[in-house]
Amino acid sequence: MNFLFGLNRKIADELFVPIFMRTPLRPNHITILSLLAGLVACAFVSRGSRPDLLTGAFLLQLSFILDNCDGSVARLKSLRSTFGMWLDLAADLL
Repeated sequence: MNFLFGLNRKIADELFVPIFMRTPLRPNHITILSLLAGLVACAFVSRGSRPDLLTGAFLLQLSFILDNCDGSVARLKSLRSTFGMWLDLAADLL
């Protein structure tokens, strides 16, 4: 599990965060994208066919990667907030 966490962090920091830094997206937007990817992943997994399970697994990984991006973008763009912290926590729990 540590390998996957490290891989997700590396993908987030080296691929996604530089892209997000060039966009007007705020950290809360990224948190919402992460939440939506996770919810859509659940919908695919619940269908149960092999293609749906693979799509769900891909979207769940994307959700984890995006979840790693929001905090980094918040720090780099100096957009940290208490609301953002709670939104991220609620999205993680959901």
